[in-house]
Amino acid sequence: MATQTEALYTLPAQIDGLIARADGMIVAATSRVFGNDWDGGVTAYMPDKQQKSCHLPSGVTGAAFVGATSEAVALSCDDGNVVVLSLSSMGEEGWRPLQMFADHENIVSSVSCSALDKDVIASCSVDQTVKVWSMKGDDGACLTTLRGHCAPVWDVAYSPVERNMVASVGQDGRLLIWDDRTTTPAASLDQGAPLFSLCWNEEKVMVGSENGEIFIFDPRALTAPLETLTGHTDAVRSMAVARSADDKAMLVSGGDDCAVMVRAMADLAAAPTVVERHSDYVRALCAVPGGGAVYSGSWDKTIAKVQI
Repeated sequence: MATQTEALYTLPAQIDGLIARADGMIVAATSRVFGNDWDGGVTAYMPDKQQKSCHLPSGVTGAAFVGATSEAVALSCDDGNVVVLSLSSMGEEGWRPLQMFADHENIVSSVSCSALDKDVIASCSVDQTVKVWSMKGDDGACLTTLRGHCAPVWDVAYSPVERNMVASVGQDGRLLIWDDRTTTPAASLDQGAPLFSLCWNEEKVMVGSENGEIFIFDPRALTAPLETLTGHTDAVRSMAVARSADDKAMLVSGGDDCAVMVRAMADLAAAPTVVERHSDYVRALCAVPGGGAVYSGSWDKTIAKVQI
């Protein structure tokens, strides 16, 4: 696979989350730990490469576009809050969040918005819970608290094809599948080692593990992995499914081995291709809208665009 990488941006803090909008906007969630300082923020890069930023008093671990027009972002924060921020207010003096959800009791590690209902958010936390939130109304509400993990929950993601289906993974090595209207898991599987990341490809869910493996599951028959993929030499911390330039579905993964790897969903048995190597952990990936490339974000404070 011939690839081309473009270094896009360098930020002043470590990158923990990346999302991209159809009009070309890129939003980066960042954290900065230096001495006694522990803070973070969010930076939006416009299609013309102008940028707007907001500083926050805590690290930001992830982001998701929310609302019918994706004019706002939900941010998962180290202080236990989920903050909803209007993109139009970024960079303005005296900005205020649209909403703040504060029911978690520890670090919020990830946030996801339902593609089928952009007013519903799921978040997961080191407090071992997944929470489902409604953005409707001025104050919003916690609709459901999902309890099933027995250790920190590291990632959560809504199914792209079933409105109420949510997946979560955590330090306890468990993949849990939820109906967000109920408080107990619909299905669960223990892989025996910490699980750090997940993403969906239509009805299949991909899970990244501490030992560098990626497991592919059918959530409707959660008994054993359909596939077990190798290639990374350290924990898989981020994944995304993207379309290649010739419109093939590609699984992209990033890890603590600093590598970004790509493999075709139609040929998962083939060895992955390393398409980028950052100088620090790769903690964020997202597909470029329209296909043909992915963005990768790293603790080396850079964002790269990789052609696939």
